Amino acid sequence: MLAGLGQRFFYYSPFTATTGAIVASGFGYNGMKKAESKEAEEDHTWDKVVGVYWMECETVVSPIEIFRYWNYQVHVWMKQYVALRLAPPG
Repeated sequence: MLAGLGQRFFYYSPFTATTGAIVASGFGYNGMKKAESKEAEEDHTWDKVVGVYWMECETVVSPIEIFRYWNYQVHVWMKQYVALRLAPPG
């Protein structure tokens, strides 16, 4: 299992580097998150474009969820432009 985890990091590294480059260029800025209380400061979020949520991929309980977190932007695009058009909500 440890060898498998090490091998998967060969895939996680480029996705994480790509996400870092997108955030560094400014394309990953997702606005400010509202503060939960009046004393707390508003928080800037940088998760508009994310390649992979690798921690979620390693801790999922079903194989279906792996596809949700691996190559996340493709999942969002497929859901938005393919799945919702084929089967309308309701």
